[in-house]
Formats: sequence, C-alpha cells, structure tokens
Amino acid sequence: TLCGTSRFPYSPEFSSGGYHAWPPIDLGDQEFTTHAALMHGVRGFNFYMLSDRERWYGAPVRRDGSADEKRVRFYKRFLRLFNICRGSKRAADTLLCTTRLYGRLESLSNAFEPLSPLVLSGLGIGAEAMCRRIGLGLLHPPASTHASLQRGLFDALTHARLGFDLGEPDRPLGNLGRYRMAVIPGLEIIGRAEAEALIEFARSGGTLVLGPEVPKYDESGKVLKTFTDALSGPGIRPDRAGSARTIRVGSGSVTIVPD
Repeated sequence: TLCGTSRFPYSPEFSSGGYHAWPPIDLGDQEFTTHAALMHGVRGFNFYMLSDRERWYGAPVRRDGSADEKRVRFYKRFLRLFNICRGSKRAADTLLCTTRLYGRLESLSNAFEPLSPLVLSGLGIGAEAMCRRIGLGLLHPPASTHASLQRGLFDALTHARLGFDLGEPDRPLGNLGRYRMAVIPGLEIIGRAEAEALIEFARSGGTLVLGPEVPKYDESGKVLKTFTDALSGPGIRPDRAGSARTIRVGSGSVTIVPD
C-alpha cells in the first residue's frame, strides 16, 4: 500500500526473525509476512538481523555461526522470486488518503506519551485508542475521530477485497491521476492544498468518497470554500437524512457518506 506514498517503497529494516518479547513466530509466519510485503508493492528490502543474538531468534544464521538450512532455503527462494517480480507494479485503482495534519494531531494527543506508537501498536493499541479526546471546539475530537475513521475505511476496503494504496492527495508522489477512486475521512478541517487536489481529481473524472463531514476550514482555521463551492451547483440531489448522496463534479463525482 506504500505505492501511493513513494516511487520506490522499501523497508530499511525488514526483520528476518523476532525478539523474544514479541509473540512467538515460526518459519511459516516469516514466509507469510515476507511474501505479503512483496504482494503489497514493496520493491526493496534491507534485511534486519540476519543472525541470531541473545535477544533475537529465527534468523537464517544461528548464534554459533551455523546455517539454519530451512530458513536459508526460504530466503534463497524468496530472492529468486523478488528478482522475477522486480519490474512489476502493484495493481490498485483506489487511494485511501492519509493526511499529515491529522497524523501530527494524533502524535500530539498521544495519551501514552512517552511510549512510542510502535510499541503501542505491538500491544494491539491503535491510534484511535491512544489519542486523547480533545474537541478543540469542533463537532468531533479531531485526532481520535480521524484515527477511528481511517481504521474503519481501511478495514472496509480490505473486506471488500479492493486493491488500494495509501498516500497523501496533495503530494506529487501520490499521483491521484493513477486512481479511479479516492477515499478520505471527512472532518471539519483539511489542508487547503489537499482539498484543491481532491476536487480537481473529481473534476477530471475521478470518484471521491468522503464523510461524515464536508470540510469547512483549512489547516489555519480559515474558512475553506473549496468543497462548498464545488458541491453547490445545479443538479445536486437533495439531502436525505442518514443516506449517502452523490454529486456530479466536472467529469467525476463526489459521494458524501454521513456515517
């Protein structure tokens, strides 16, 4: 899913084993996670900890320097497969949009500080649970609500078996034009550049899905008319309480999902 974030998505520390403090893993687990990363478009690996140590196990090289033949065979097979797939690209026509604004808010409102989000995620605590519910005068606490919506959209697209990438809509690397549909949690605030990129995406023929709110303010708290102007033209279907509505914008459309 990192294909929407970078031209060359890679893992600088791709583990070839695990810590004793983590849930136990075996070779089958390693095969699954390594192949899954390749399936999701990772195009480069720097394998981390290729040899066992005092608090690391499951690597292809044991602590005494001898080879774990089963794991050595797996990594040889994987490298052959990786070379075959090197020129291929992941097929995905949907972009699940991420925003740095809300990512920063989630970090600032982390109730478990100074524990790292990486540690908390390893304990099964997601961003929606670690954020303080600070309203900031808005309809919804922005950090926790956005994290919950993002997780819900991620799970929904996964269960629908839709191939999708993660990316920021206003970044050139995101390249919205590569996608047929963009999905983003809709709250009251959004970056002005992101709003303009998303509306231009719809005008150019894309399908934009957002909700439950239509953004009204930019990252500085100033009134944002990008969405209201684009969605207030003639031919819009009237609101129906509790139902999604689709609005034609240029050659594409915007669908607003209230809940």
